[in-house]
Amino acid sequence: MGFGYFDVAGSDQSVAMDLGWRMLPGLPGPLEAHAGATFDIAGSAYGYAGVVLPMSLGSADGWTLLPSVAAGLWHRGNGKQLGSRLEFRSGLELRRSLPGGSRVGLYLYHLSNASLGERNPGAEVLGVSWTRPS
Repeated sequence: MGFGYFDVAGSDQSVAMDLGWRMLPGLPGPLEAHAGATFDIAGSAYGYAGVVLPMSLGSADGWTLLPSVAAGLWHRGNGKQLGSRLEFRSGLELRRSLPGGSRVGLYLYHLSNASLGERNPGAEVLGVSWTRPS
C-alpha cells in the first residue's frame, strides 16, 4: 500500500493511493508478477499488471531496489487527460525491511501511453509505501 503525489512534475497534481500485490512464484528467474490499482482524489483510477525484479543491495540492513514495468487501463475521472485508456507504467522503488517482516519504501513511477494516442503528456507519481508479509 502506498500514498503519493500524482503528476508531481506536472500541472494536474493530486493525492493518490496505490494498492498492489506481488505474486512470488510462477515466472522465470528472479522476476515476480505484480498487479495493482492507483486511485486519486480527482476520481482517476489505473489498474495494471506487470513484472518486478527485486534486487537486494547486499546490505545487512535489508535494502532492496525494485524496478518494474506494467501495462494497464486508465480511467480519467476528473483528473489528467493522459491521451489513451491504455497506459504503461515504469517505476523504481527503494525499500527497507523492518523487524517483523514489514517493509517501508519510497517509489517513483511514470505513466505513458507510449505515443499510442494523439496526446502523450505522461505523469509521474512519487510516494511512500508500506508492505506487510503475506
